Amino acid sequence: MNACFGISSFWCLIMISVVDRLNELNRAWRLQHDALKIVRREVRRKSKGLEPSSLRLNHTEFDESNPEAIDQDIQVCQQSIADFTVLSMWTVFERQVIERLEAECAKMQADPTEAFNARVT
Repeated sequence: MNACFGISSFWCLIMISVVDRLNELNRAWRLQHDALKIVRREVRRKSKGLEPSSLRLNHTEFDESNPEAIDQDIQVCQQSIADFTVLSMWTVFERQVIERLEAECAKMQADPTEAFNARVT
């Protein structure tokens, strides 16, 4: 049985494409989120005077800043990343809807006997 479970092949191709794009966006969001968590942990270690890990924050925005300010910046950044991810996901969905509508309109316009075409022309 195919992975589309009875969905038309046209929609199946669109959905696979959408799922791939959404998976890419989700992976990017998770990687960015994890990177910020790692930076937060390293800043906290440094502020407590603990032995630094192998992560180097030299010559970055996090090098000599106040740990509380960095924590606040990371929270704002994480929210922005989440917002941009949702916006990107919506854009992928919207693009698919537009492409589907364009394809359906093209099919309707190709048949001159359609009532729609008689009214439009």
